[in-house]
Amino acid sequence: MQAALCLTIPGLNGSDEDHWQSWAEREIPNCRRVQGIDFDRPVVAAWADAIRQAVKAAPGNVILLACIPSQPLNIPGVLVASSNDPWMSLPSAEQWANLWGLRLISLGNAGHINSAAGFGRWPMVHQLIEQLRENASRLPLGEFEPRKSSMKNRFSALIKARRFTRDAIQS
Repeated sequence: MQAALCLTIPGLNGSDEDHWQSWAEREIPNCRRVQGIDFDRPVVAAWADAIRQAVKAAPGNVILLACIPSQPLNIPGVLVASSNDPWMSLPSAEQWANLWGLRLISLGNAGHINSAAGFGRWPMVHQLIEQLRENASRLPLGEFEPRKSSMKNRFSALIKARRFTRDAIQS
């Protein structure tokens, strides 16, 4: 059985070569970046479509590294956060973890978890991915179909996510 595919999904402006996501793509077997996303132009619908297509094209289970939907994920996972991240406070990270139904792992005072804070080569990622792969191998594969919802509901969820994120950044 093939190990679950790890798809990295960088945030705004992508992840530089020293970022832990780029390192994971080089060092972890069956790990690659989602293609078809313009990381310098945040168009949420386009990003979601690119992620959806990458997941649909995968031959088995998929592990997403850094994805930010605004509803419960209903899949096993972890949210790794820092208590002094300038972009998201630990209480906000806890709220997101609870919303998504994920386990929260706090790295303490690690800053924003990127290459500038020293998170280039990050061996802990190996452990986290192996745990997720082990859990994913026990789950049955199902069909991946986008939820059918009205445009109003889609935009309402997007507006709520933007407000939540803006409030988290300002707090």
